[in-house]
Amino acid sequence: MPTVAASGSEANNGAVITNWETHEKMVLNSPYLYPKVSIVDPELTLTLPQKPTAQGGVDIFCHLAECYLTAKTTSTLNDAIMEALMRTVVESLPQVLARPDDIEGRARLSWASTMACSQFTKLGGGEGAMTLHGIEHPLSGYYDIAHGDGLAALLPAWMRFTFPVRRDRFRSLGSNVFGAEDGIAATEKWLGKVGMRLRLSDLGIKPQRYAEMAASAIRTAPWLKYHPRSLDITAIKQIYRDS
Repeated sequence: MPTVAASGSEANNGAVITNWETHEKMVLNSPYLYPKVSIVDPELTLTLPQKPTAQGGVDIFCHLAECYLTAKTTSTLNDAIMEALMRTVVESLPQVLARPDDIEGRARLSWASTMACSQFTKLGGGEGAMTLHGIEHPLSGYYDIAHGDGLAALLPAWMRFTFPVRRDRFRSLGSNVFGAEDGIAATEKWLGKVGMRLRLSDLGIKPQRYAEMAASAIRTAPWLKYHPRSLDITAIKQIYRDS
């Protein structure tokens, strides 16, 4: 019974566990983690404060955008599903932040959350890699920041790093999700609109730890190897610096 629209754990088999002694934040997947029954009631999210609402919205968007932008195989149907879900988040999150008791907006975010991080968006194509999540997890593991804040701070730099090998996908993101030519600029504008245009320095993250956190990302997120451009320690450190 989710009380925040974010992780989509009500429809997937993943869990994230942090070892605070080693600062390692890792993903666990098992068929035994699929819930037998989920009750998704947007009324349970009505009292959620604005900040975690915005953080959750960014998480939903990233679950979709990361797979959309990195997918090797795509299909018209899967693209359309992911684009519709991203548009829903882009349009609904500002409305809910302006009026937190907007039950229809909360319902749209809750359903988008359930769909975004599930197999529904990937059947038949669109099986990309959530590599932004992989390089964000060390930030949360070392500094105990909100996951959504870390994603928001890293997202534009991660996009710019990925852009040279996925130009067509970024054009599609811009036109089909934001109605804009530049998908990266449109994403940054949206982050600003929902109060999530953040920098790592805003979150108290120190450059002295970039190398250590980059090494942790490589160690704890083996799916980084599926990024369409090599995400080695040097590249991850540069994304941190650009963030």
